[in-house]
Amino acid sequence: MRQLKRRPALPRRAGNKLASQKASLMASLSPANICEQRFDGARQRKWFCPIRDALKDMAGDSGTCMFCDHNEPTDVEHFRPKTHFPGRTFSWGNMLWVCTTCNRMKGAYFPPHNCVGAALIDPTIENVWDFFFLDQFGNLVKCWDVSRGAYNARSQSTCDYMYVDREEIQTRRLKRLKGLKRSVEQAINEFQNGNGDVQSLSVQVNQWLAEPFQADVADYFFRGPGKTEKPFCDLIALGVTISMP
Repeated sequence: MRQLKRRPALPRRAGNKLASQKASLMASLSPANICEQRFDGARQRKWFCPIRDALKDMAGDSGTCMFCDHNEPTDVEHFRPKTHFPGRTFSWGNMLWVCTTCNRMKGAYFPPHNCVGAALIDPTIENVWDFFFLDQFGNLVKCWDVSRGAYNARSQSTCDYMYVDREEIQTRRLKRLKGLKRSVEQAINEFQNGNGDVQSLSVQVNQWLAEPFQADVADYFFRGPGKTEKPFCDLIALGVTISMP
C-alpha cells in the first residue's frame, strides 16, 4: 500500500450512468442478489471506460495494484463489498484498482460489518504510513499502539483480511529496497564527483518512484517517513524535487 492520487471527479456522462445504474439496482426487489450481475454487465460497456481510466490514473505512474504495489492491476475492486453494501455497487468513491490476487484474497470481508476486526485502511483517502512502516529489511510492519499494548488495530485488520504483508510481497520489498539503496548511493557518488546536477537527480528520483516494482518502497523512502533514513536523506538534502501523488 502507498499514498495515492486524490480521487478525481468523473466525466459527467460516466457519473450520470453510475447514478442511473444505482437507481435501477436499488429499485429492484433484491439488490444484493443481482448487484454482481449488474456490475459485471456495466463494466463491459463503453461508458465505463473513463471510470477505469480514472482508477489507472489514481494508481500513479507505477500503475501497480493499490493493495500489494507489485502486480499489474486488472480488477475494479469494491472497498465495501457489493453483496453486503449493494447501494455502493455503483459508487465511484467505493472503487479501487487492484490485481486479481488481492481482489480474491480480500473477497467480501469487511470488518467490523461482517467479520471480527477493526475497519480496513482505505488507501484512496488515508495515508497508509500512519499505520505502517518499512523496516531495515524492507518488510511492511504494523505500527504499535502503545495505549493498547498491541499492534494498531486497523493495521492488524488490514493485514488479516487484505494480506498486504504476505511473504511473497515482503520478499519483493526487500529486493526493491536493496536495489534502490544501491542506486541512490551511486547517484550521490556521481553527483559528488561532478557528474550531473540537481535537476537530473530530481528526474532520476521521479523515475524510481514510477517503476512498477514494489512502488510502496520508493514511496516510503522518498515521500514517507523513510526519507529521514540514509542514504535517502542524503540525496534529498541535495535539493531534489520530488513529485507528490
